[in-house]
Amino acid sequence: MFAGEYPCDVHGKMLAKLRHGDSNTRLTETLVAKYTFSNKPPEGYANYYDLMTAYIAIISGPTEVINPDARARTWQVIESSDPESVFVYPDTASSRAGISAVTRKLETGPIAILDSAEPDLTFSTLSPRPLVSEIHLFDGDKFGQHNAFRSPGAPVCG
Repeated sequence: MFAGEYPCDVHGKMLAKLRHGDSNTRLTETLVAKYTFSNKPPEGYANYYDLMTAYIAIISGPTEVINPDARARTWQVIESSDPESVFVYPDTASSRAGISAVTRKLETGPIAILDSAEPDLTFSTLSPRPLVSEIHLFDGDKFGQHNAFRSPGAPVCG
């Protein structure tokens, strides 16, 4: 999905090899994806990094021809500007998966997980990680050194 003006070649023509469709999909309250792209080679991509770098090259290539100082890769860390977020970096996985609205439902406060045999496994099913401030695990098993390492955070026993 792509938000913004449709990318063009050095002559100002739309990059047709990317076009998959028009989208107008609301990803968040302020972000709307206008287009969907597809440019998968017959053998596919080996991984997500290869996919993203291929798209970056296709989209930014014409820009770099026009302006050699323009670079898509600034290597700048983008920290979350949301003061309520429990994450250091913005959550981009929720919008990619199309579950931003569902993820926001978990922002209301602490959640509880009852009688979990594997707290880390249970928590990992909440993926991408919800924006919750606290997770309370209630389990009758003993919490000892041999299983504390599986806890998804700093435990407070009481």
